[in-house]
Amino acid sequence: MSNSRYFPDQPVNFNETLMATILGYFDQRQLLQARCVNSHWKNLVDNIKNMQAILAACGLPGKLEKLTKLHGGLTNVTYRITVANHAYVARLPGKNTSYIEGVNESYNAQLASSVTINPAIHFYEESTRRQLSDYLFEPQPMSLLLLQKNNLLEQATLTLKAIHQSKRKFKNDVNIFARNRTMLGIANHHDVELPEKYALLMQGIESIIRQLNIEKIPCHNDTTPANFILSQEKMWLIDWEYSGNNYPVWDLICLAIEADFSDQQIAYMFNIYYGEIDKTNRFLFYLLQPVYAYWAALWYQVQITNKNYTDDNSPEFSERLKQEYLVKCKNLLDGERFREAHRFFLAQQQLQIATTKLGVFDNPDSDHKINKGNVELSRGFTH
Repeated sequence: MSNSRYFPDQPVNFNETLMATILGYFDQRQLLQARCVNSHWKNLVDNIKNMQAILAACGLPGKLEKLTKLHGGLTNVTYRITVANHAYVARLPGKNTSYIEGVNESYNAQLASSVTINPAIHFYEESTRRQLSDYLFEPQPMSLLLLQKNNLLEQATLTLKAIHQSKRKFKNDVNIFARNRTMLGIANHHDVELPEKYALLMQGIESIIRQLNIEKIPCHNDTTPANFILSQEKMWLIDWEYSGNNYPVWDLICLAIEADFSDQQIAYMFNIYYGEIDKTNRFLFYLLQPVYAYWAALWYQVQITNKNYTDDNSPEFSERLKQEYLVKCKNLLDGERFREAHRFFLAQQQLQIATTKLGVFDNPDSDHKINKGNVELSRGFTH
């Protein structure tokens, strides 16, 4: 029985939510039999068993009264489950996401829950990153279109400001440049190469940022529109996998790029967050925009490399988004706002491009690389 297949190993045309609900009533022997149908049934049964294990760990009844698969996750699989008339969200992490540290997410997400920015968490398993949290009442995920409305953009911005102003620090610090190098290393390990000039230009930006000594504070670091959920007139922020202490402007950059904000929307966001923004923060925003676009391109490349796909993230989708973010990164590096920000910080710090010695990397020719990176920045991407 365990080696048999009743149907070809190809997608079966059935309603997954309906099938998951039916399978939720099966005992362990019946689930084992259903698991042998084909790989798609196997994945579905494994998800059911994972959710039953989560419920058991929480001391909740194992019977899933109602189960609905949720969409929008690019790496994880999430279900709305109802147990004892209470609705929860069960998150099952995607494969090959070991670069996300469960111990950090667990601490940070629960801290965000304690200040009512993240829904209440009832279970988190650090080794597997399985999670059970409250399902928000009549949730309305944000989108590019919804965030065109000033009132919703204001709520999203104030939600970010609230977590940034929380008095307790997150468990981990995020180094946006080291993280990019880690992601690039994963891609290179599988013989996938990206144009070297991107990494070289990032070194130039890093040399400037290191001189600024910006305080790192609790940040979400993945402020895509879909992670903002409106429920009962309150804006929530979910999915804290990439959270950590970081430069607060990073959350604003991520939101602006992912929501494709216009100049007017960026100005409105600045006004809500800062009141009257000073030159340093405004130029910091424009200096780091290409770094975020580069990170997003690397992130999609790693999903391709690791074959980490869901219903909402196919190989073709990831490749298209990777290329789009690389183009965006290039255009931002060539843009006048970035160049103006670069000139501002160089002048402010009185950096001598030809003689800068910052020792960013632990190798003998680090100074040469940093100098070269700053020279390349002054020329832009296309020169």
